[in-house]
Amino acid sequence: MSSRVGGVVAEQLIERAARKAQRLLLAAVAVTLCPHPAAAGSAGQSDWSCGPGSGAAASRWGCSFATADRISWLATAGQLVLATQPFAIAQEHLIDLDFMRPVALATADLDQDGDVDVVGAGYYSDDVAWWENLDGDGLAWARHPIDSSFLGAITVRTGDLDGDGDLDVVGGAWTGAEIAWWRNDGSGAAWTRFTVATAADGTHWVDIADFDNDGDADIVAAIAGLHTVAWWRNDGGDPVEWTMQVLDDSFAGARSAVPVDLDGDGRIDIVGAALEGSEVAWWRNLGGEPFAWSKQEVSAAFVLAHHVVAGDVDGDGDLDLAGTAYGLSRLGLWRNQGGDPIQWTREVAGALAGALVLDMRDLDGDGRPDLVATSDAEDVINWWRNVGGSPREWPEQTVAEGFAGAWPLAVADLDANGSLDVVAGASEATRVAWWRIGDFVPAGTITGSPITVGSDVLTLDCALDAELPPGTTVGVEFRTASTVDHLGIWREIECGQPVPVVQYGPAVLQYRLRLATEEPMVSPLVRALRFEWSSELSAQPPRRSGGRVRP
Repeated sequence: MSSRVGGVVAEQLIERAARKAQRLLLAAVAVTLCPHPAAAGSAGQSDWSCGPGSGAAASRWGCSFATADRISWLATAGQLVLATQPFAIAQEHLIDLDFMRPVALATADLDQDGDVDVVGAGYYSDDVAWWENLDGDGLAWARHPIDSSFLGAITVRTGDLDGDGDLDVVGGAWTGAEIAWWRNDGSGAAWTRFTVATAADGTHWVDIADFDNDGDADIVAAIAGLHTVAWWRNDGGDPVEWTMQVLDDSFAGARSAVPVDLDGDGRIDIVGAALEGSEVAWWRNLGGEPFAWSKQEVSAAFVLAHHVVAGDVDGDGDLDLAGTAYGLSRLGLWRNQGGDPIQWTREVAGALAGALVLDMRDLDGDGRPDLVATSDAEDVINWWRNVGGSPREWPEQTVAEGFAGAWPLAVADLDANGSLDVVAGASEATRVAWWRIGDFVPAGTITGSPITVGSDVLTLDCALDAELPPGTTVGVEFRTASTVDHLGIWREIECGQPVPVVQYGPAVLQYRLRLATEEPMVSPLVRALRFEWSSELSAQPPRRSGGRVRP
């Protein structure tokens, strides 16, 4: 190297050192003069249910994220837990051994104590009852009557029908040809029955949703004896008054009518199954006054169709359908291909003869909805893991065998550990039970999407809303840069302890959460994460080491 070139390089190094020293001096002055940082901005996330996003920088955190590894983000909206490793044999827990022929089950917090209870219908006993989750862990239950004279009780659902803030119960009676609802006194101790409809011969399914977007809960029903799908508008009042509208009176042997916004237009549609017509169809909610619906066929050859549910099986952002049929040995699956009207591609999923009821939920916490179903013909409850692939694969897992007349089914977190459990009833016996299907994996991570911060980020702090059972931890990390491409090393941060960053705006901020457990039966549960940053540096508290304070 020539002496001239060497001199230039030396001058550059000296200049860089001088600039660095100046920045450190300014930072030191800022710490001295500004011991409390001035807030510049904040951003948080409390919903991850939209799944992985594009990875490009956004203005805020919405409901998506960058990546997740062994983290359950889809099972329950608004929370993160570790994914589940399925058991070879699910663990059964008894709810009731003496409830005559359970044919319908639903889950909800009926007594407003923060845990999940169960409500059910007994066909032979004409009973509607609910089971109180006594300790919140699903291990002790107490049955409470709602109604013991609802003839041929066959379907129940929960919702706040009178707008008083607690959950009521709506039900349908096959023999009594009635649709009714029971007002909850708020604690689940007292119930008042109100009739919605009579002469509803062979009512088989009821459900609740706000179809007219007026803020209150309406009712929809599938009435097999009348081959009818109808809904009742909640007109308010005390007691609530109802206005009935028939969607379809030729849906032969109507067995189910499930509310879901299938076309993503913000209005709740209805999808249903007809046993005698071997039909699956949906009714598009067009709104208007008078209210209008447009029927669209999904399948006219789903032999002895019984039940249908919706979920995004392939992760493409729209809702697909899955169904059960008495006359087939496999579950049905229809992938939504979009279009107007929607086009459907028929596929097959799990094998199960005489399947009755199913649900589509992310049971193993891998971000893909799985299928779980009952069969009274085979007395089994099975679930199928959605492992993706092309063609899509559905490895089968057994929940229960020898469960006489397996029929009603629900999925919920009964033990409040963050993972989903399976609830079912033996319709040819007197048994109601739930199953824990797996343990938590030891560790997992989720990385948030990068967001753009318009101001300087000189000091950063965070707030974490999480439950940490013994043996569990959540680590928070962050990184900043001027652009997404320059994001580099992750730094740990302890929420409540501001750290200096010195990233001049506009800046890009990204976070990463590390969840871990030493006990496979419990997981940390994250509800929200929030960051705050300032445009000034804050004084740091003295570091403690071995019980002594360093000067």
